Amino acid sequence: MTVQITMLEAERMIKACYAINEPLFLMGSPGSGKSALFESVATALGIGFIDFRFTMRDPVDIGGMRIPDLTTGFMRHFVPDDLPNVKKHGKAGLFVCDEINAVSAMMQAAGYGLIQERRSGSYKMPDGWVPMASGNNVGDRASAQRLSTALANRFNVQHVKSDVVSWLEQFGFANVHPYGVAFLKHRPELFSVMPTADQTAFPSARSWTKSFKAIDNDPTFRHKLFAGWVGDDAAGEFEAFMRIMQSVISFEEILADPKTARIPEGREAGLYYAVAGMVARLVDRKNFDRAMEYVGRLLPDYQVMIIKSATRREAGLKNTKAYGSWACAHQDVTL
Repeated sequence: MTVQITMLEAERMIKACYAINEPLFLMGSPGSGKSALFESVATALGIGFIDFRFTMRDPVDIGGMRIPDLTTGFMRHFVPDDLPNVKKHGKAGLFVCDEINAVSAMMQAAGYGLIQERRSGSYKMPDGWVPMASGNNVGDRASAQRLSTALANRFNVQHVKSDVVSWLEQFGFANVHPYGVAFLKHRPELFSVMPTADQTAFPSARSWTKSFKAIDNDPTFRHKLFAGWVGDDAAGEFEAFMRIMQSVISFEEILADPKTARIPEGREAGLYYAVAGMVARLVDRKNFDRAMEYVGRLLPDYQVMIIKSATRREAGLKNTKAYGSWACAHQDVTL
């Protein structure tokens, strides 16, 4: 049985392999965010990043072209300008060979020297640059080919699974509409679903990220938009969730009567998170004191989530009376 790692573990793997100067290969389902993860890690480490797509190359594009020099009588070696170069790309970075297993065996072989010896003809990769790669699973009908054993043996090969917990931590909480986050916490099994042979739209980290950008459209049109990214079934599930969510409470109701306004029944995690996310997104200096009367009635974990999210978005909220009172009452909480 193939051992799989989460995307959070994949992030650690990238950092660990970079630290010891060893190539890493991440293999997983299409749309799981593998390519974006390499770039985000490079940004976090403060190093360079090059996305080198094997599917857009010929073997000569990888190894470089040799052209006769009529003056010297020798062949001169010209290499691609997007291979790591200290003057152009910096002293250190991740050189990511994306979609490396979506090409022929001959194309894969063209990368052997570049991955292991960090050489190609007269070209030598700078010491601070580490080659890494990503590709799709062979069984996912994503044009992936079996990885050459010679190429695989040059990498630390890790099989990555799509998981909503990692996606939320690495991307969702900071970039996705609270209702989108709440829905995937409510229905995590819909986060990543590989399609049947005739499906062109299916749920993945990529397709949900695109969908949630359109969340503010009217429900009928939104359903059609979402269906084009995640499929009709998943889009329908989201609309059903939104109808329930909108029946729970509005921000206007909370401000109108924060001491008696409804809180999610049954303490259901998805709906609770959606309400907390809505409050965190809409509070400001004018309404924060009143909104905190409602927040104080929620479960402690969601109070912390609201305070963290709201003050991260608007630091001035920490200067309010409500924040001071809440912080004094929760001195054991680390924000």
